[in-house]
Amino acid sequence: MNILLVGFMGSGKTTVGSALAESRQMAFLDLDAELESQEGRSIADIFREQGEAVFREKESALLKKWSEQQLDNSVISTGGGIVLNDANVQLVKRMGRTVWLDVSPEEAHRRTKDQKNRPLIEHPEREAIIQRLVTVRKDLYAQAEIHIQVDGKQVPQIVDEINEQLRQTAQSALRERVLSAIGQLEGKTLRIEPSVLSGRVKVPASKSLTHRALICAALSRKPCRVGNVLISDDTLATAAALKVLGAKFSGEQVDGNGLFMTGGTLYCGESGSTLRFLLPLSCLGQTKNALTGTGRLLERPIQPLADALQQLGGRVQTTEGVAPATTMPGLSGGTCTLPGDVSSQFVSGLLMAAPACAKATRIQLSGPLESAPYVEMTLEVMAHFGVKVKTERDPQGQPVAFEVQPQDYQAQDFTVPSDWSSAAFWLVAGCIGKGGIAVDTLTPDRQADAAIVTVLQKMGGKVTVGTRDVRAEHSTLQGIDIDVSNFPDLVPILAVAGAFASGTTRLQNAARLRLKESDRLAAMASELRKMGADVEEKSDELIIRQSPLKGAALDGHNDHRIAMALSIAAANADGPSVIEGADCVAKSYPAFFHDFRALGGKT
Repeated sequence: MNILLVGFMGSGKTTVGSALAESRQMAFLDLDAELESQEGRSIADIFREQGEAVFREKESALLKKWSEQQLDNSVISTGGGIVLNDANVQLVKRMGRTVWLDVSPEEAHRRTKDQKNRPLIEHPEREAIIQRLVTVRKDLYAQAEIHIQVDGKQVPQIVDEINEQLRQTAQSALRERVLSAIGQLEGKTLRIEPSVLSGRVKVPASKSLTHRALICAALSRKPCRVGNVLISDDTLATAAALKVLGAKFSGEQVDGNGLFMTGGTLYCGESGSTLRFLLPLSCLGQTKNALTGTGRLLERPIQPLADALQQLGGRVQTTEGVAPATTMPGLSGGTCTLPGDVSSQFVSGLLMAAPACAKATRIQLSGPLESAPYVEMTLEVMAHFGVKVKTERDPQGQPVAFEVQPQDYQAQDFTVPSDWSSAAFWLVAGCIGKGGIAVDTLTPDRQADAAIVTVLQKMGGKVTVGTRDVRAEHSTLQGIDIDVSNFPDLVPILAVAGAFASGTTRLQNAARLRLKESDRLAAMASELRKMGADVEEKSDELIIRQSPLKGAALDGHNDHRIAMALSIAAANADGPSVIEGADCVAKSYPAFFHDFRALGGKT
């Protein structure tokens, strides 16, 4: 990919372009400088000796030459007047991503007033000419994909803004292509009519395992294949962050040979896994790195992880305990203490980075480990890639410490299995609806949310596990007490199940759900109440009593699991519902509504 900078003289295309290229490890080309080198004289001399028309011809010819050379991985500073020729504009667009450095006439005059090599504005009425030229060209510059206002900003700030917008537009474009290909959503607001959901469905690959497999494959430092990966907002964020650190991706192949050779800003979107897994890895590199994101991610705690990394030699600076964060090289191993009851992702992130440390690493847990199955999943993936970890357990078998010796990950192919978290929505739909649903290619493994089978069976659900599928039939559910500490992601859909279960359902030990993509306890309580449910919200639990649900105007809270759970509730409610922000399902299950309709859902 190339990045082409356009803008009026004085906008900083050369200085910004050079700094941008350095930040992205790309080549830098300056059209004006190359033309001067080719001609053996300055731009001003070409203007004076041959006139503007000849200069524009030479400028266009050089741009065309670069286009025909099929340049790649370059930042290109174009001439200020390149946009005056429509053929040049089309070439620029075809050559790569376009960025307009927007400078005001007043700022352009201030920056260029002492420069003698600007033949277009060498005139007593210099300021008026700049005003006229900027006005004439403004609409032409505005055709660029990215617009950056540069007045009053230093070069590093401008570079950071460009990098952030490039990441956002790249992920948005890929997401739109994915959604278009599967026919997922036409807009953010979705109307759902009461529906009978039945049939067979194949859920996507596990998001949790996709994150871990991509990271472990990259850490093997040799090419290997990761098949059946989940393509979603969160997993794309992890892949993009690994690329910033030097990993390469081509189809299913992951090549970590260049890992830690480069760095920069790791944009994590709203993915807590990406942030917490990549924070330790970024301390292993050779450069200063920044990690940031958007939305609720910037409220989710990372200070306990940062403190543990400091104990192991890492240098991390957070923003009052949350992202954005910066890291410096230095992670070397040793002993650290980490709370086990904040996020299992802290433990998984440290474990995956530990083999690359120079010294042995000991991770001591200061309290009980919640969501322990997710850490077991991490250990299982690491073992697949040849890494040995010693786990110390208490008399009840719960992990209390981990020891990891310096060792190499071994390149191994890995196929990501289907996602139990996604399957849970259909299994609950099968139990509370009038039609049965079978989820194909779903097999028992260490995924925490495979617990949905046991939970539904304890509630009286008719759920059967076959050799290659799991089937749920219409059932008379009974409310029970459920400790969700090891599978918190199931809470939204279990809350829906509770509304259809006789008696009372208690979802207990769920306080950590307040720190997810939304406050999931408050969100589910609020939205189910809108549908007429009897829901009581406490600090660490939801209490749901059987209630007939009616259609309502609902909010997905920009949380994929909330939106999917409400969709199942809406299909089984009396009357239509409207879900605002339904497109957030792309975070983990982009094809959710495609599958919803295929099973008979009416939208």
